[in-house]
Amino acid sequence: MRFGIKIPDGLSFLASYTYSHSIDDVSSFNITGSASQPVAGENDLAQNPFNLAAERGRSMFDARQRFVLSYQWDLPFWNHPKNWYQRAFGNWQLNGIYTITSGQPFTLFVPGDGPNTRQNSPSWDAVNRPNLVGDPNAGPEMHFSFFELLAHVTRTRALTAGTILGSGTVSNADPARGVSCLAERRAREMIASGSAVTPFLRLGDHVEIEMFDGAGVSIFGAISAHVSR
Repeated sequence: MRFGIKIPDGLSFLASYTYSHSIDDVSSFNITGSASQPVAGENDLAQNPFNLAAERGRSMFDARQRFVLSYQWDLPFWNHPKNWYQRAFGNWQLNGIYTITSGQPFTLFVPGDGPNTRQNSPSWDAVNRPNLVGDPNAGPEMHFSFFELLAHVTRTRALTAGTILGSGTVSNADPARGVSCLAERRAREMIASGSAVTPFLRLGDHVEIEMFDGAGVSIFGAISAHVSR
């Protein structure tokens, strides 16, 4: 979309707005040359050279929205010069271009060779991308997504691969989305049936949390704790 206007006294404006969306699977391949280097948060080589379809996503140059405003002003003096200084300083213009654009995509990656897909070397450090585990948006009751929490936490803390980020307890209006803690579950049970069935943890109880991928491999390792004084 483009709009232009010319105002008397030599002043004119031209504004344009562009909405676009670019998707591909090759915009970052070998962009830095034969030696692989991190580009825009990821390596410029495929994570799996036998599965290039996994590289499909927003292009590196994808800027969804762009607004450009330009102006031109013919300075209103000495437009018809008669001597040397009028010729030197007359017929000048002021021009400017302002551009506002949405951000380009950035890919998170897992440093090292955690998935054991290739030898661990600096040139392959930005190849492996982390998987999204669980629901990053806990529902309308959670006012900040995990992506926003992660962005906030990393301002003051250096997180490494395998770090588990928790939002704290978030109560969901829909019981099907689960409960945030034992106290909430007991409260829901009391509302539903008049009594709480789920007990609190007691001394001697053993708690273990572990998450597995589709192949049955532990993703983060087991978190094991024993309730004691």
